[in-house]
Amino acid sequence: MTRESHEHDPPVTAELEGAEAEAQLEARLGDGLKHLIEIVRFGQETELFLKEQPVARYLVERAERQLTESTRQLLDMNSLSDTKAAEAHFNARVAVAILRWLDEAVTQGREAELAIQGLDNAER
Repeated sequence: MTRESHEHDPPVTAELEGAEAEAQLEARLGDGLKHLIEIVRFGQETELFLKEQPVARYLVERAERQLTESTRQLLDMNSLSDTKAAEAHFNARVAVAILRWLDEAVTQGREAELAIQGLDNAER
C-alpha cells in the first residue's frame, strides 16, 4: 500500500481505544497484525491481573519467598549432593519460572505494542 492510499484514513492515536483502534489497524495493515494484537492484549491482561487480582499478588509473593528460602537452604548446605539440595534447587527453578513467565507476558505485550506503533507510523 502506498502512502497516498491512506491519506484520508483517520490516524491511529492513543485516544482510540480497544476494538476501534484494532479494526482500523487490521484494515490498514492486514491479518499479520492480528497476532501482534493478541500478544498486546494478553500482555495487558497479564498486567491488569498482576495489579488487581489478589491471587496474582499471592503467586508473585509466594514465588519470591520460595526463591529466597530455596537459595538460603542451598547456601546453608554442606553438601549439594543430597535429596534436600535437589529439592531446594527444583523449588528455586519453579519460582524463577513463574516470575519469568509473568514478566515475559508483559514484556512481549509491550514489545508487540511498539511494533504495531512502528507499523502504523510506517504506513503514514
